[in-house]
Amino acid sequence: MIGRNDYANEGVGIWLQTRDLRNAEITPPYGYKDDLPLLALAIQRAIEITPDEVDLMFLLRSKRVQRAFTTELNKNESKGWKGQKPEQRILLQWVVAQLRARKGDTTFRVENGTRHPGIKGALDLTKKAADKHTKGIPAEPAPVAEKSNALITGIRLRGLIQKEAYGELKRRIKIQERRATEGNMERINGIPLGQRLGVYVLKDLNGQAPSREKIWRSVRGSNTSKKTQMFRWRAMHEAHATGEFFTRMESLGHLEMCPECGSLETLEHILLECEIGSHEVVWGTAKSLWEQTGEKWPKIEYGTLIGCGAARPIRKKEKTEEKDGLNRLFQKLLSKGAFLLWKLRNKRRIEYKDDGDLNQSQNKVRNKYIKALEMSATTDFAMTNKGKFGKQAIPKKLVLNSWNRLVIKDTGQKEGTERAHTEHVRVLVGMGLSKALDCLIQGSGSSPTLR
Repeated sequence: MIGRNDYANEGVGIWLQTRDLRNAEITPPYGYKDDLPLLALAIQRAIEITPDEVDLMFLLRSKRVQRAFTTELNKNESKGWKGQKPEQRILLQWVVAQLRARKGDTTFRVENGTRHPGIKGALDLTKKAADKHTKGIPAEPAPVAEKSNALITGIRLRGLIQKEAYGELKRRIKIQERRATEGNMERINGIPLGQRLGVYVLKDLNGQAPSREKIWRSVRGSNTSKKTQMFRWRAMHEAHATGEFFTRMESLGHLEMCPECGSLETLEHILLECEIGSHEVVWGTAKSLWEQTGEKWPKIEYGTLIGCGAARPIRKKEKTEEKDGLNRLFQKLLSKGAFLLWKLRNKRRIEYKDDGDLNQSQNKVRNKYIKALEMSATTDFAMTNKGKFGKQAIPKKLVLNSWNRLVIKDTGQKEGTERAHTEHVRVLVGMGLSKALDCLIQGSGSSPTLR
């Protein structure tokens, strides 16, 4: 008994012997492009037309399929036939269950060439199946194992890791995205909404719209701290306690509206619109820092902020390391600024209870923003230590290209005072950063460690 699929993946043939009425050509359902599920269709048909007590031999031309049902069977079952589509996984599990339920012996043998009459007969049947596919004849439906008495096995718990289990749950359970999440994804991807008609956020900034997968991966990117990552993840889902979140809370209902502007206090309002003006200080400082790199500061939209991990404003630099460093700096300027504005809002509204006399001055807001950037830079310098962090260490050139163009006036000192370090590099204020950068430039390899 012989099963054979053709290389065009348009059919499969079963040949038993000359003029045998059980010889068959099978046109597979749409999506059966892999030779493994294709031949599984043939094996399943052969099992149906052969008595259980009769010995069965499959002559194949695919070593991969032979190994899948013999030497690699335990591995494939343990992984739940990983890599196959859901309906094809069910087919493979069913075929294995039917093979185990048979009383006769089953053998898989690889036959190279076309000298064997069975191989030639199977190829002829395969061509007929391909002709049916070309002519548009409806394909045979995929078999369903609902009435089978055979034991169908799933993924084995022994050796199952959490990542595989979570992936299997995601595959089986369809989770419906929140409307707010979809709306934010559209803003990031550049689909115009409402008043932003014609504004294409990251599509204009990057040159092309990033994929959904890339946006979600960027939320957990290594360029920002865990707290900042969580802040952006909640922002993507509109899960922060703002605006309408407080509508039905009698004790906290006053937090629904902004006391300064009288409008609904959404996260977008806090980061870009509130009349208190902290956002103007933060983004004004970010703009002045960015312009020190010689690059133009783009227009900042809400979609730019929540999707800043996928932002790539620098695309035309000849050196890849320099381009990556500047893009990384841009991401840090936005993520640190947005997170600071959120913390300032919480302090103003919850801790200070909307007492206007306790609002942060513009000078304090600016210093807090610079301090956040300094801490981020300090962490970067420390993370270049390969001896301590191993594979997780950040390349020194990437850190240098991220921070070496910045110089900030220290508003806590006399007016006009600036700190510059070495003739080749300018960096944020702070003697710790100065020493760290000097170590990197001199190649001493003795990067400072975090305390």
